[in-house]
Amino acid sequence: MHRHPRHLLAAPVCLCVTTLLFTACSGNGGKAAPSSPSPSKRSDGAVNRDDVNGDGHADVVVNGWYRVPKTGVEWRRNCFVALATRGGPDPGAAVRLAERLPKLDPRISKGPIGWDSSTQFTGDLDDDGYADVVAGDVVPHPNGKYTPEQRIVWGGPDGSTGATKLPADVDRAVAAGDFDGDGHQDILARGQDDDRAVAVYGSGEGPGRGKPRTGRLGKLTVGLDVAVGDINGDGHDDIATQSRGDDRRIGQVTVVLGGKDGLNAARTVTIDRHAIGLGGSPQSPGDHDDFGWDLYLADLDTDDHDELLIGTFGFNKPRKDAGYWILRGTKDGPSKTDRRFVKTKDFGRS
Repeated sequence: MHRHPRHLLAAPVCLCVTTLLFTACSGNGGKAAPSSPSPSKRSDGAVNRDDVNGDGHADVVVNGWYRVPKTGVEWRRNCFVALATRGGPDPGAAVRLAERLPKLDPRISKGPIGWDSSTQFTGDLDDDGYADVVAGDVVPHPNGKYTPEQRIVWGGPDGSTGATKLPADVDRAVAAGDFDGDGHQDILARGQDDDRAVAVYGSGEGPGRGKPRTGRLGKLTVGLDVAVGDINGDGHDDIATQSRGDDRRIGQVTVVLGGKDGLNAARTVTIDRHAIGLGGSPQSPGDHDDFGWDLYLADLDTDDHDELLIGTFGFNKPRKDAGYWILRGTKDGPSKTDRRFVKTKDFGRS
């Protein structure tokens, strides 16, 4: 799984559309909703991870902004699920989610561009065949403080069946994967007091229901980019994230391998330019190589081990072409020696 920060476009109507579920919360105070009455899966048994109502068709969720006509300066949000139907979606049948969202930061209503910091990703977290969404935002309080609120909004035949608040030690969830190989989706998140990584493990009832176990990953911090995949081919999802090194001008990527016990800091691989045999050093305080600014995990050589793609720009002097280092996946994790560099401009060029 790969996620990038979202940016809204400046226009009379601001829309951000994705085929995955978008920001949503219910007004049930974070209590667990009843289980969906009838699980829905495709004929081949694969779970519909982007199908909120389980009818076999991918739905689209829109985080829409529009100006209030009378004022011309105030913005309001209409977040909704457009349900796929034969002949095209029926606007009136869309599932409106805006009323279930937390109270907005007043600054957003004056201009959502740059202020909307909501995050979201999807996965069938309770194994019922309906796509669920993990959504969060920063919520203002009368005392002037801002705190994050995070929910799992459960998919169901009517679009959503309620929401569950994530555990108190979780600040903002950033990715989902089966890190312990038990067949249930788990969540990777930032801790509440800092950016250190926290794993929230799932069950048949989903993370946040029952008594999910959580685990911190040592001093690992979660960067802006997180990739999920199986690098060593053992059937457990692993993660790769940009992390902080001693010299922040030199980019660093941290890989944590999954296992029967989930993500474990003891199975950590740290990679920077020097680890893969590159030279060079920053020439000024503002000189960064941006190693790891963009990350992907994918099995590009079809050997059942995901390769790690690391985006980089290089230092200013000498300026190198922007591109991606591709590190081959092995049983021990990403190889630091079996790797190649491809310039961004050369992809698709024969």
